[in-house]
Amino acid sequence: MRPILRSWVNSVARQRESLVPETLRDLTLWPTIDPEALEPKVKQVYRAREQAITRFVHGEPLQRVVDGTSVALGQIHRLLRRCLTRHPDGRFYGWRALLPAVRIKSYTRVRTVKSGVPGKFGGAAGAMIQLLVRFPDLAHFIQRELAQHRLVIQVSGRLLGLRSTHRQFIAHCRELGLTSRHYPLNQEQQGIRGLSQAIRRVATESFGQHAP
Repeated sequence: MRPILRSWVNSVARQRESLVPETLRDLTLWPTIDPEALEPKVKQVYRAREQAITRFVHGEPLQRVVDGTSVALGQIHRLLRRCLTRHPDGRFYGWRALLPAVRIKSYTRVRTVKSGVPGKFGGAAGAMIQLLVRFPDLAHFIQRELAQHRLVIQVSGRLLGLRSTHRQFIAHCRELGLTSRHYPLNQEQQGIRGLSQAIRRVATESFGQHAP
């Protein structure tokens, strides 16, 4: 392998973790399609791409992925970026981006939210909102709790009903297949602070722009 190409391959490999946020590394949770419904030639292309992305995300050396799937070096990086692009339905494309006919106009990568800045969408609330975007059922659960007054934000700003709602929220997360490897179950307090902040956000603005 030529030195320049080797350098590029190493660079892509080093970007692996930054490209795929921790909250999105469980590939079984990615939005998907039914490969069996595809035409044989399209299915063949899709399966090769799916295998390439899976092996790359799981940490297999890039050149070995290329040799084992026949998906080109540059294509793996491009396909992964497509998978993590925001879909019009509010989620990310996931496996849907690997279909040969899918066109993605703009690139907005889904990434883990860094530590928050006061007044900005980030930190604990950002991580929680990202979770609600991925799993609209969780967002709808919060909306029901607010609508049925099991969650109440007093004039003083105090939030009533948080701990009970948090216990049910965590139970819903487990029902969706999240484990101790995923946010918020991998947090010391299981995301209760992020949930509190997200509830206030949901209560004060339309959540339609964040989740379907």
